[in-house]
Amino acid sequence: MDGADLEALTPALAPIAFERGVVVIKQGEVVEHLIFPTTAFLANTLVFPTGGSSLIHVIGAEGVAGLGPFLADEPSGWTVAVRAAGEAYRLPAAALERQMERSPILRSQLQKLYYDYQLQAAYGVGCAAHHHSRGRVASLLLRATDRLTTRCLHVTQQDLADMLGIQRTTVVDAARHLKSLGAVHYTRGAIEVADRQMLEREACECYAALSATPVHGLASGSARAAARLRHRVENHVPPAST
Repeated sequence: MDGADLEALTPALAPIAFERGVVVIKQGEVVEHLIFPTTAFLANTLVFPTGGSSLIHVIGAEGVAGLGPFLADEPSGWTVAVRAAGEAYRLPAAALERQMERSPILRSQLQKLYYDYQLQAAYGVGCAAHHHSRGRVASLLLRATDRLTTRCLHVTQQDLADMLGIQRTTVVDAARHLKSLGAVHYTRGAIEVADRQMLEREACECYAALSATPVHGLASGSARAAARLRHRVENHVPPAST
């Protein structure tokens, strides 16, 4: 986000601390606030009436939760949930709309970000149809740690299964395979990337393709983005738990 836009929006930003599993935006809900993660990791997931689910895309400090429904002025077609606990900032939709009217640069940036989300969703459909679960798990771990800028992801194997729309036993098999190669270590509730190069070799081709997009550069620099955002507002109100 441009410095002038961030400066204009800072008074409206409210810090919040999210626990893992919290639903930030419900499927079918009108988006009244957008969420800018700093250390939290969120996932947009389509939930089916029968109980199944499918990951649409992931969001870290490079992104905004609720952007698609906000731009379309429609209720959310998916659920946004916290997959790794952390902090974020909440911004009223009305405040962002007013700033977009004043700033063509901000509007363009958000449109490009939304295009990237569409691209992630498109690859997700093809990935589920054509790629082996081991490669899909490796790709998701890489995308997640890019956005968290850490080697350790505090999620369960069930979380990964839910995001990918596969059985937990399938994730267990993938995790064991990756561990046998020395690519990851895992304990209860956490998976650590031990050998990133090995994990990239095991990942399906979707990770490399999505890594070539401009927003992946933002994801890789998300620690800097989060630090800048926190610097602007951290002295106003301490994060509130939810």
